[in-house]
Amino acid sequence: MRGDGIFVRTLEGSRSRDEGSECSQALPYNSVRGFQIHQTAGRSRVVMAQEPTRMNNYTAMLLIEDNQGGRRHLFVRSDVPGRCRRKRGPGGFF
Repeated sequence: MRGDGIFVRTLEGSRSRDEGSECSQALPYNSVRGFQIHQTAGRSRVVMAQEPTRMNNYTAMLLIEDNQGGRRHLFVRSDVPGRCRRKRGPGGFF
């Protein structure tokens, strides 16, 4: 997860894909405190492999382990509680 995008990479087995993500707010491109993931449905195990930091271009990497065959849906919610540390820039151009 980076910004408002979800990128899927399959390490082994049948190819995985994103069949419809929803984003209420993009993951900020700056310091994030308290980023968390919560699995809300699905049989697979989901863990945070890397938290978003400056060293990985503020990318959250999730590891999803599914040892059973066949396709199944998985639902994960991410949260950024509190505020992100960020400098305020000038207003927009109109």
